[in-house]
Amino acid sequence: MTHQEFTERTGMTVSAEEYSGIEAIYMAAGDMDKDEFCREYKKCGKSTLPAELAAQIKRLERRIADLRSRNSSMLDIIIAIASEECDQDLYEKAVKLAGQKEVTLRKVRGGYEHTDDIPCHNRACEYQLILSNIICLSSLAKSADFVPAS
Repeated sequence: MTHQEFTERTGMTVSAEEYSGIEAIYMAAGDMDKDEFCREYKKCGKSTLPAELAAQIKRLERRIADLRSRNSSMLDIIIAIASEECDQDLYEKAVKLAGQKEVTLRKVRGGYEHTDDIPCHNRACEYQLILSNIICLSSLAKSADFVPAS
């Protein structure tokens, strides 16, 4: 819902900052219809509850982003150690945490070798994923729309 839609539905004029909080509440409300949300929001009147909810939602969103970043960094460390130490168990844990595709992509980006020390079924998955990406890229390169990165 846009700021203008909110104003039209509620008849309330709010600042961009206030609307940012309203939008956070609306997005957190799940599948609630715009009209229903606006009716319920109007019932709050001059209550400080919406502003407090918006602030809490924004704090939680920042916390989630921070945790995702930390998890991503930890996954990179796990993959690095598993690759450098040829640790099958650790490699399997990385795959369970993030999935085969994500682990393979991170290994490629990190420049880790694809050794025979990883379990056969995972090695086959990695090679198949890399091969399918190469085929996809070569198809793109043949298309007229492809512009190589500088």
